[in-house]
Amino acid sequence: MKIPKTTFLATPETEAQRLLEIAIFIVNRFWQIKGFYLLPHDISDFSGREIYFPDLKYPVSFWNEAKRLARLKQLTMPLGTKKETLDQIVRLVPATLPEFKDIKNRWQKVEREFWQFYFATFPGYAQKIRSVEVWVTKYDRLGSFNTNPADIKVWIHWQASCGDIAEGILSSILRQKHLRDGYTWEESEAAIDNLIFNSKLHQLFPKWKPTLVGLRTNSNYALESKNYFAKLGFGGNSKLVISKLDTNLTLTEKEILKNLQNRNGAVVNFEAIGDIIWKDRAVEKYSEWAIAQTVHRLREKIQSLGFTSELIQTKRGEGYYLLS
Repeated sequence: MKIPKTTFLATPETEAQRLLEIAIFIVNRFWQIKGFYLLPHDISDFSGREIYFPDLKYPVSFWNEAKRLARLKQLTMPLGTKKETLDQIVRLVPATLPEFKDIKNRWQKVEREFWQFYFATFPGYAQKIRSVEVWVTKYDRLGSFNTNPADIKVWIHWQASCGDIAEGILSSILRQKHLRDGYTWEESEAAIDNLIFNSKLHQLFPKWKPTLVGLRTNSNYALESKNYFAKLGFGGNSKLVISKLDTNLTLTEKEILKNLQNRNGAVVNFEAIGDIIWKDRAVEKYSEWAIAQTVHRLREKIQSLGFTSELIQTKRGEGYYLLS
């Protein structure tokens, strides 16, 4: 069986893009709304929620580029940043790059068995994958990935396990399908966690920890993170995001968002949203498909303005709720 070639790399350019990617999720409030903790230093007692983003002298152009990329429907690796902008960010990156010899050696010992499982489970992708690049980083231990099943790229922390590489590859293939099927970020993560944990991959990667397990762990860094977000100029939660959206929405969208906000995280059911959309004709016009399309357009508008569409969550079979 021929397996895809896997290349490991860590360069000033990949590290610069990693910092920029973290900044995108600061700008669109994903980290804040999802309850992650942003820290200006690395830590040894990582639980799953902490994001390492060094306190450097980021220029205005850095944040402007993060805001531009935050408005895109889909991010790629590389991020599509202009060379002159990337060069500015590269100059911020500390000279010491992460080592990856150890994780590369460990992956090479298990990769054939991983791909055997992968192609047996997803035979339709066997001929589609041309290459895998593992971008090793010092920043953000959660990892990340592109969504191109032909040329897979994953970001992995230099102290990560081989299971994290496997998770990145699986996410690269499956995330887009999950999004098309209406999965939330948590549901997609849970599906991939479950695939690894309840298959032979768990025996292959015994030290791997499911992403969502770490996210249920309390952190001692909440106050430090809150202060760091504020220092960077991106403090606040969903209420702040909504206040910035108000003038860009239709009357119906504003009313839906207002109802979601007034419920303080509780579900607004489909019928209530139908009443907002169709008023007195709600019984006659009611359609959960049309409601889903309305909320989808609202989410797209939120993202086009540079905020995370994860602000509005789906409660399957019931309705929608707002993350706080």
